[in-house]
Amino acid sequence: MALSIISASRPPAALIPAPERASELNSLALQHTLDHENCPACGTAPQPEPYIDCITGEMPFCEAAKLYIALRSFSADNAYFIRENTQTDYANNLKSAEMFFGSTRLCDIGWRDMRRYQRARASGGKEFLRYRRPQDAKPRIIDGIQYPAKGKTSYPVKPQQIRQELRLVRKLKILSDTWTPEDNRYFEHLHSLEDDVDRALTPDQQRHWLETSALTPRWETVLWWSRASFDLLTSPGELRGLQLGHVNLAYQLVRIPWPCAKNPYRMREIPIESATCLEALENFVKRARDKGAKTPTDHLFPFHHPRRPDPDPKRPMTSSGLKRLWQEVREATDLKWFRMEDTRHTGATRMAEAGYPVQIIAARMGHCDEKKQRHYTHISQQAQRLWLRSQEQNLPRIPPASVHSWAVQNFFEKSS
Repeated sequence: MALSIISASRPPAALIPAPERASELNSLALQHTLDHENCPACGTAPQPEPYIDCITGEMPFCEAAKLYIALRSFSADNAYFIRENTQTDYANNLKSAEMFFGSTRLCDIGWRDMRRYQRARASGGKEFLRYRRPQDAKPRIIDGIQYPAKGKTSYPVKPQQIRQELRLVRKLKILSDTWTPEDNRYFEHLHSLEDDVDRALTPDQQRHWLETSALTPRWETVLWWSRASFDLLTSPGELRGLQLGHVNLAYQLVRIPWPCAKNPYRMREIPIESATCLEALENFVKRARDKGAKTPTDHLFPFHHPRRPDPDPKRPMTSSGLKRLWQEVREATDLKWFRMEDTRHTGATRMAEAGYPVQIIAARMGHCDEKKQRHYTHISQQAQRLWLRSQEQNLPRIPPASVHSWAVQNFFEKSS
């Protein structure tokens, strides 16, 4: 009876169609995996990598730009082709170039088109009209008064930005074998006019800046930032990209890693010798912990989204994180020309006035070209001349203004 039930419920193998019999045998051969992750028996076997096409000269520029970003992307925790911030910069630069070249084929883009791109980008041409910020597309309400939307605007950019964008355009043409010898002969990048204006604060201006930023708790972040940058000689990108593990308060040391620095050659360790700088960094660490930073990989300046209540310590603050507060202090001090990147030059100028060797200044800054070295050497020599003249005339000795009192004392002891 049992055999008849089995034969009734399941026909003999010879009567089962061949495709169904093969499928059944395959299912018996497949076994489940632990936690059914990539389980072939459940039908979740890993799929093969998608085929990635090559960049060709017949491709429209917009498609070639997206394909180039895909080629440079690599999703893994312990390996990468380019870092995440570099990938973001590439995407932004190619987005700007796409506004001009659009669907033009790579083989149709020549050095004359790149020359026209330079002219339009440097002058803020109509090809680059866009919303600079999302809120520019909506009407604004200020003090109860509604103002019309700012709309799309175009603005000139610096030659350095144009060079970065056209380097990627040239890279796409090289990958597609459309960069011709004629392009190589006639194309050249734009160069910036050298800015000889000294943007460093004078000692009185620096004192006024620090005293003004200490007037209200709203500006205390600007105060701490200025004190730290005056001593560490860091750029804004280096300071806001720091993580908690990069700041060692016990040993009074700050490590500037890459990619916080512009390139691997600017990676360095900076000793903290100023009490005001050490206090500023302690306040920044406390501020970061209050905003949720706990692990050494959390950022010293957490990212704060305007539409989300909690900051994200896994992401660094953007370049516009202190823009509004910095502008308020600039207007209060009437130093509207003073930028965040000028803090490091101000600190370097104070060190040169104190008689620091230019090699030490360059080491703290991470780099210093020959022109800047001559500039700081000249300031140091002038400070020494003023001091020597005051000694010869039996005038009261007036030490050079400095934020490093111990260096000034050593300089005077060696000079006496």
